[in-house]
Amino acid sequence: MIDYSGPEDSGEMGFDPVRHPGLPEAVNDRYTFGDLYALLDETGRAAFAEHGRVLDGQLREQLKRGTISPLYFHRCLARMTQEQLAARSGSRQSFVSRIERSKRPLSPRQAKRFGAVLGVAPEALMD
Repeated sequence: MIDYSGPEDSGEMGFDPVRHPGLPEAVNDRYTFGDLYALLDETGRAAFAEHGRVLDGQLREQLKRGTISPLYFHRCLARMTQEQLAARSGSRQSFVSRIERSKRPLSPRQAKRFGAVLGVAPEALMD
């Protein structure tokens, strides 16, 4: 969810999401990514996709340098939050966080569970 409970004048964002006619009612002053993405025209969606490819390339470089964990890399490529990965794999968000920050080792059993959710081989998640 994206929080738009910021400054009163949201004109600096390019459009006022609270008053935009294409948006459904906000829930707790928040909109989902899907709600906002649906407002993009073809040009906006193409620009968004290109930006995603650039970010994916930067992530690959960070993985090669060893500055991020393989779990973090594949979770980001899957466009998942830690909470989503944890829920889908039967884990806790704090557990995913500790593995991503190398505060806890990833066991082969855990790699298998995370790999199944992320759609990658468990070996790709091991350091």
